[in-house]
Amino acid sequence: MKVVLRKSRGQVGVLYAMALIGLLGGVAMCTDVGVMYLNWHRMQRAVDAAALAGVTYLPEDTATAISTAETYGEDNGLAASEIAPPLVGAGANGIDTLTVSATRNVPYYFARVLGMTTQKVSVTAVAEAPAPASSVQCGSSASAGYGSTVGECGLIPIGVDNSTTYSYLQSVTLNEGQVGPGDWGSLALGSNGGNVLRSNIANGYDGLVSVGNVLTEPGKAVGPVDQGFMDRINAGLSSDPSGTAASHTANDPRVVIVPLVNWSSAQGKGYVTVTGFAALWIDSVAGGTIQANFISTVAPNGTPDPSLAYTGPLGQPRLIE
Repeated sequence: MKVVLRKSRGQVGVLYAMALIGLLGGVAMCTDVGVMYLNWHRMQRAVDAAALAGVTYLPEDTATAISTAETYGEDNGLAASEIAPPLVGAGANGIDTLTVSATRNVPYYFARVLGMTTQKVSVTAVAEAPAPASSVQCGSSASAGYGSTVGECGLIPIGVDNSTTYSYLQSVTLNEGQVGPGDWGSLALGSNGGNVLRSNIANGYDGLVSVGNVLTEPGKAVGPVDQGFMDRINAGLSSDPSGTAASHTANDPRVVIVPLVNWSSAQGKGYVTVTGFAALWIDSVAGGTIQANFISTVAPNGTPDPSLAYTGPLGQPRLIE
């Protein structure tokens, strides 16, 4: 009987050893797989962020779109050598897309005993700005990127002539002359009055403005216009001293979203038609006249409408792959 017991214990020991080897092997493989997944997840988030950041500069500024994507990729943990050259392509409705890809050789740790040393992990993201915005609203959820006090929202009550074709960094003058009897280009967003006009310029209008009819603010309103824009300019100089129309931080209050307006019906206090939106960089203001540059940036909370022709800011960028 004693011999039989010793043989049983020996057999069980062998079985335990074999099971332990299998268990350790499984744990080892799971560890390697987990490392691969962690790398894939972090890389995918990095190329997603890179594509979304870069695509906002299309279609005008391809070079900046590509360099921004590369910078965001590196800022989010990718090595420069891991990022393939970003590619600009044509998407739906004629809107450009930006593709960002990255590849990394991730080392195995436990699988080396099986002769496996590295595994190639590849990720890709494709982003596009869906279409021109048919409405813009800078509510509290969208205003966080536009400062805290002055320049909290980018939508301002100054209309830009919709009959002009604008190009990237083109000089634009606002409120220089009458756009109709009694009107210089100001809009009454929310309500009329000089105090409302100044506040809407300095802080941005946080209501919804859509393609359609809006009320004008008659007169040139030199004081409120100058004061409101100087608030924005001074805040921009404080937060981003080296900012320009071609190179600025995303939250610079000198970047504004303005309605494109058909002024043909302008005649004092009355309604004119908003046909779209444009993004401008404010350079200076004096005597109620504003000097600006046309730029291309994303309209905060812009609602895309594929039926509209491209006129400036697109709706929020999105990942399509």
